[in-house]
Amino acid sequence: MNRTIAIFTLLAALLAMQLVAEDALPTVSLDSFDVREIELKLEQPPHGRVTPRIADLNDKIALVLSGGGARGLSQIGVIDELEKAGIRPNLVVGTSMGAIIGGLYAAGYSPEELRGAAMSIEWEGLLLDSPDRTNLFITQRLATEKFFLHLRFDGLKPYLPEGLSAAQELHNSLGRLCATADYTSEGDFDKLDIPFRAVTTDLRTGRPYIWDQGNLSTALRASAAIPLVISPVEYGIALLADGGLIYPIPVEIAIAESMATIIGVDATAEVIYPQELDNALLILDQMTNIMSEDRKILERRAADVIITPDLEGHGSFDFARPNWLIGRGRSETQRVIPRLKAIISYKRNIANNEDSSFICAGISGSGAELLEFGIGDSVSETNLRAELLRLFETGLYQPPECILRTHSDTAFIFIDIDPNPAFAGVEISGASLLTQDSIGAFFTQEIGQPINTTLLDSGLTRIERFYRNEGNNLAHIKATALVRGTLQVDIDEGIIEDIRVEGNEVTRDWVLLSFVPLRRGEIYRDYLLDHALTDIHATGLFKSVRPVITKGDSGAVIVFKVTEKPYWGLRIGTRYDLVTDVEGILEVSDDNFFGSAWRMNLGIYGGERRWEVYTSIEGDRIWKTYFTSKGALFAKGNEHDIWDDDEIIQTIVVNRYGLKFSIGQQIKRFGTVFAEVATERVAFGPQGEKLREYPLHRVTLKSIVDTFDKRQFPRTGKYHLTYVTFSQDILGGEYSFTKSYMGFQSYWSLGEPITFRPYIMAGYIAGGPPFFELFELGSGVDFWGFRPDQRRGNSFANTGFELRLNPLDPLFMKMGLCWGRTWEKDAKLAVEDMIWGWGVGWGLKTPIGPVKLSWGRNTEKLEEIRFSIGYDY
Repeated sequence: MNRTIAIFTLLAALLAMQLVAEDALPTVSLDSFDVREIELKLEQPPHGRVTPRIADLNDKIALVLSGGGARGLSQIGVIDELEKAGIRPNLVVGTSMGAIIGGLYAAGYSPEELRGAAMSIEWEGLLLDSPDRTNLFITQRLATEKFFLHLRFDGLKPYLPEGLSAAQELHNSLGRLCATADYTSEGDFDKLDIPFRAVTTDLRTGRPYIWDQGNLSTALRASAAIPLVISPVEYGIALLADGGLIYPIPVEIAIAESMATIIGVDATAEVIYPQELDNALLILDQMTNIMSEDRKILERRAADVIITPDLEGHGSFDFARPNWLIGRGRSETQRVIPRLKAIISYKRNIANNEDSSFICAGISGSGAELLEFGIGDSVSETNLRAELLRLFETGLYQPPECILRTHSDTAFIFIDIDPNPAFAGVEISGASLLTQDSIGAFFTQEIGQPINTTLLDSGLTRIERFYRNEGNNLAHIKATALVRGTLQVDIDEGIIEDIRVEGNEVTRDWVLLSFVPLRRGEIYRDYLLDHALTDIHATGLFKSVRPVITKGDSGAVIVFKVTEKPYWGLRIGTRYDLVTDVEGILEVSDDNFFGSAWRMNLGIYGGERRWEVYTSIEGDRIWKTYFTSKGALFAKGNEHDIWDDDEIIQTIVVNRYGLKFSIGQQIKRFGTVFAEVATERVAFGPQGEKLREYPLHRVTLKSIVDTFDKRQFPRTGKYHLTYVTFSQDILGGEYSFTKSYMGFQSYWSLGEPITFRPYIMAGYIAGGPPFFELFELGSGVDFWGFRPDQRRGNSFANTGFELRLNPLDPLFMKMGLCWGRTWEKDAKLAVEDMIWGWGVGWGLKTPIGPVKLSWGRNTEKLEEIRFSIGYDY
């Protein structure tokens, strides 16, 4: 209703009420009445909804969340209890872990969704920079897993990373969780579900950098960059890290935003550290606590209420009990809620000057009967505004209008509360996954009944949840309108307009885009973004990969912003065992040859009994396909022992020089099949004598499946190796033979304590191979009680199992049993000739590779002690 008409109507009504209320109110001039308009301060509805927001400027509440690492998860419980108490902030400010939790809350995640995320994320794994082993191609593992150290060089200067980890897994998680908010807010943090500020520290200037716009996931990742632990984020000319370095509880930022009531949460660790300071991370955390203690004291005093969950004894890097942490946040907030409500009420009364109350002498206007007080009741502006709010929040009425006319301690009220029009249905546009007929299933609002905007908003929420369940986090309600009772809904399904890459100075665009399964013109799927981030990171070519999703002219523009690593460097490995003694390996490599993601290597390894010099070029993928290829030149030599029962009677030297080329097909990330052609010159003979030379040509067909979860002492996974080698005397080759092999092994963990490893393998050679091509029990095929080369044959079989005990990880114990043997050419394969072996062993996980010590015995009455350090090669 037009305000002028309303006031005119009010005056007429007041004249009438004066006549009726002559006994209750002395006759006075209208000029002596104080006339005030009581209104709800309304803002535009949240994005994609129909119910306007209530904007009570006198209740501006800020929620300020601290850092604290794992302890910061307790702030989820704080948010949950505040919501249950009806206290919803108008601004969220966060730093470090508080920025992550607060940013996701501001982006629209409910406390229950935050709890679900906290439970599902492997927090310790987020600090890892290396991609998960199962995300690597088999060819990558074969090329790199024999080394324990990779030194990179930027020009001639060694490259030193800015932190222990670039935390790419954290990038991946935040990129996925923030996708919707980044897309719908268009980079404006004031357009999030709740306005948000992320606090970071610019390490180049020592000053705070406050994010109020930009890419949300980048802001959260930057705020969580713990110096020396997680590398900082380069953003323009700034180098951004943990905001807690300057503002551990960033109350000052909320004060600068003119918030009326500031609720601070302090989840930071105590200076009296709850754990033994027995590693660098704990010492670094304690140093930060000490340096920030004075600042925290000031920030606690500046907040109206400070919530400090009781987390005594819990360390900042202990993510083992997220539910317990969240519960501690809940319990402390429950204790504080009464005092917090009293403070909010007090500030509201002071700000509104609403201490005065009046006796209601008259009420008129449409909807007057809906008020919960009547003539003769005491009423204040606060009561009246609360009544208007109660009625409006039912969703059944238009924004109410009210005029209050007071004189002395008496008040007359004129109110206009109009019901919403009847609901006529829903019209939808922009939806390809929904039909007009199916849209009604999302709404409980009945056609013909007065519109309940709360019910309509619930239906709109269900539509967006439907898209989330379909894996489309970008889909959202673009716009809504109520036209003559019909709800018009325009859906943005997140159609991909463009996909680009930025930041790659060496790597070709097509290399990066070949790992992106998202396509222009298709609907966005968050799991496809996950695949892209995981696969790009798994190349090992980039310090970080950040997805930035923005709105284009017709849909979503996805930009993968990468920071490249130096691509050439040295790989170093070493090992020792009782037979081959000390060996070392050194490889000079360019991992991004001409920006194609191919590896160019020059390497040398050797020791007393083995050596090799090689150069190779290999690609895990050819162009955009999943074909793989490798070419190599090599020269290598081995010494082999010839045994008579349990004695070495001779040592044979075998030297090879040649080249080989292979081409194959990657089977996702768990296997590969390929064909290899090799030609070589072989020289062999007894040690100390002249070696005999001859050519050897071969073609090999090979299949590898490897799903082991860990490089050292796997807990789960399978390894299958199958190959057939054909060597013919064509083109001058001297030997003709066919060699075939099949081997299967797997790891099964029975809970944490025990890992079970069954295995079975067999091989057969037809024709006349040289002796060093024969199968071995004891080296090529482990067998309890035999030393390397001790049993050779044209065919073999071996099966058995191992049980490994894991409770002392990284120290392991194992025991095993095996059954098998080798056979000479054309020998009868008699089961009664099979050999049993058994043994026990110990293992230790170390940075340079596994340490293994074992003792074994078999029914041939042979015993063997094995000891080795390092990775096999």
